[in-house]
Amino acid sequence: MKKILIPATSANIGAGFDSLGLALNLYNIIEYEVLTENKLIIELSDNDKSRINDGESNLIYKAIAYTLDILGKKTPGLYMKEINNIPLSRGLGSSAACIAGGVAIANDIAGSPLDRKEMLAIATDIEKHPDNVAPAIFGGFVVSVMEEGKVECIKVMPPKFKYAVFIPDFTLKTAKARAVLPTELSYRDAVYNISRAALTATAFATGKIEVLKTSINDKMHQPYRKKLIPHYDDIMQIANESGALAAYLSGAGPTIMALVEEKNSDIFYNNVMVKLQALNAGWELKILDADVNGLVIE
Repeated sequence: MKKILIPATSANIGAGFDSLGLALNLYNIIEYEVLTENKLIIELSDNDKSRINDGESNLIYKAIAYTLDILGKKTPGLYMKEINNIPLSRGLGSSAACIAGGVAIANDIAGSPLDRKEMLAIATDIEKHPDNVAPAIFGGFVVSVMEEGKVECIKVMPPKFKYAVFIPDFTLKTAKARAVLPTELSYRDAVYNISRAALTATAFATGKIEVLKTSINDKMHQPYRKKLIPHYDDIMQIANESGALAAYLSGAGPTIMALVEEKNSDIFYNNVMVKLQALNAGWELKILDADVNGLVIE
């Protein structure tokens, strides 16, 4: 029996739409082994059984079969046990974790012919954009782009922030969050986002964190998606008033992420919890670190 850990991810990071991503130390775990019989057994934790498909349309299994087909291998009988700690449909890369995990399992079954960049190419082909699957595979803070179907990415070690993750008790499907986005941007807004995405990436790479309050702003997705998220403005205000360096919508939402200096994280947590209790809107707070290793097979 083998075990794979895949980190949660936070994408976009303000203005870095579909290009900036970060891995976090919250993990989905998949235990697996190849069976002698040609059958599929998927065991789910109790809280997942009503939400996750446990047949051949299971996303992890589909990624395994897709990857093995590319490698010219037949999909064997499999036993898998899923322990899903990443909340579903919350903007923390739950689907990317399934895809990245499936590709990695297939690579392991085939004798590990793929390096991580090759695994990323396959995972991106399934996911259609690399901003979540890249940090899930590589860990750290990753800038990634697509060029004629090819993924180019650079990983850097992020500054030692604490990542305050505001998770609501409701979901938001990515398709719905994408449907509210504009089909065109003005030249002015495009320049606004390009400049801030570049500044955010440079801040993460150099540790010049004082610019994040400015660089995290965006005009491409947050102003449109916030309308789908009850208490969005309240959570942003709570995060900023409690001392966050910056706060942004994680992925397509509805989770909101705040960057907090390590030395201030305890005070931040205490202040936020008082305000969340007063708001009484069903939001949970987790304080996480960055994951710097990406997926790991044990």
